[in-house]
Amino acid sequence: MTDIRIAESVRSIVALKANPHGQVEPVEIYRREDGKKKKGSRLLRPVDRALRRMARAQQAAAASYLERHEQSNAKKRDGWLRDLGNNVYRASRRGQKQLKIDRLFFP
Repeated sequence: MTDIRIAESVRSIVALKANPHGQVEPVEIYRREDGKKKKGSRLLRPVDRALRRMARAQQAAAASYLERHEQSNAKKRDGWLRDLGNNVYRASRRGQKQLKIDRLFFP
């Protein structure tokens, strides 16, 4: 079956077909699903974006730290403790890169 590309501006495609009684009636062939309306208020959208960005940055920092912790522990005995400061610093830098403080409220 071939895929048909339909422009974004097309909302529906209707064909006229005759029913068994001979009357012509419209038959809907295609209808674009309307996007769901956003439920957040406009004033809080920047705050929402900032919180999401902060959460992603924290997630990236935690994942980075966990990976470094495991590597340090595998290299040396009590390696995680020896490398604690360096691992925390480097993981926090990773989180700061994700955060992009200058773009926190304005994308």
